[in-house]
Amino acid sequence: MTHATRTGRIALFAAAALALFTSFALSAPKDWNDDDWCRNNWNDDDRVHACEVRTLTMPAVPKILHVAPPRNGGAEIAAGKAGTVFVRAKVEAWGSTQAEADAKLKQIRIVNDGDGLSAQGPDESSGKWQSGWSVSFRVEAPATTALEVTAQNGPVGIYDMTGRMLLETQNGPLAIVRCGGDVSAKTQNGPLAVELSGTRWVGRGLSANAVNGPVSLEMPRTYDADLEYGTIHGPWSGPRPASNDGGNGWSRSYVHVKLGKGGAPISVTTQNGPFAMGHAN
Repeated sequence: MTHATRTGRIALFAAAALALFTSFALSAPKDWNDDDWCRNNWNDDDRVHACEVRTLTMPAVPKILHVAPPRNGGAEIAAGKAGTVFVRAKVEAWGSTQAEADAKLKQIRIVNDGDGLSAQGPDESSGKWQSGWSVSFRVEAPATTALEVTAQNGPVGIYDMTGRMLLETQNGPLAIVRCGGDVSAKTQNGPLAVELSGTRWVGRGLSANAVNGPVSLEMPRTYDADLEYGTIHGPWSGPRPASNDGGNGWSRSYVHVKLGKGGAPISVTTQNGPFAMGHAN
């Protein structure tokens, strides 16, 4: 393979990683719209769908807000009004007929146990592809609310939150946008996107890792941090020392660097996936 071809392939991987912010199917809170959210893009002819958005306000702000959508559901959480946790739940069901989909929709229940959000619905043990259901959450909570969020086969997006956070998704994308606090995040078999803002991280730090997925890191041109970033076993786009090049433009280790005056530890990494780093506008 020629150097030009290798460079082209690396650029392609990098472009794909940097496109995560626009391809996640995660919307910025200002763009949250119930009608658009419930309008799906199902293209199969064998399943009929039913969908509705339900809303609720939690009775109090929990010490730790647990959000665990069912399989195939996602969770997006954004900083909202002080003292209030407002929840939108997109409830979907599908089946071979409209009657079946509508009946399943009526059986789905949002579970709000005071400090957590989840959902219960019809049994899916039969494993029939033509029939099923899911629930996704959009939550507005005080910025300092502590979070524990898990998802499987669905996206997780966190916006402008600054509390303690434990975030995990499997087979789905994870986005952390303009946040602070004490954050531990990981995704397996899914992409990771991190957007930093301001001049430094406000809080104890960020540890965000992907396994078998691409990572995009966007940050201001001037930023103070103790930063670890990069990929092991993947192509790379962005600044790195020459000693990190494992051949063919691939990386063999993470990079540790002090930015500006230094600051809170920030780690944004992937194993077995492309890494791209750019500057936020």
